[in-house]
Amino acid sequence: MNISQEGRDDLDDLREAGMLYGIKLSSKKYQSTVALRITVIGEAHLRQHLTAADRQAVQDVVYTPGMPHTPQHLIQVSWNSKLSRFMLISEVSQ
Repeated sequence: MNISQEGRDDLDDLREAGMLYGIKLSSKKYQSTVALRITVIGEAHLRQHLTAADRQAVQDVVYTPGMPHTPQHLIQVSWNSKLSRFMLISEVSQ
């Protein structure tokens, strides 16, 4: 995912505050990237400070539109080797 320099700086700040875990990964062609995951501290912070509007904005992105917000309706990322690109798929689109 391409992110702005400001976005990268914000993610670094969250990592330094202990709200995100980071792990450096390398592809078969030695291209490196960092994968991020929220920590327990980050989860607690979101539970306390995330507004209903912000929560809805996130849910609108990660769940299949028009479907209940349940784990089976989360949008999945899948690699399409024929097209050489990532695809967003849902239970509805399969």
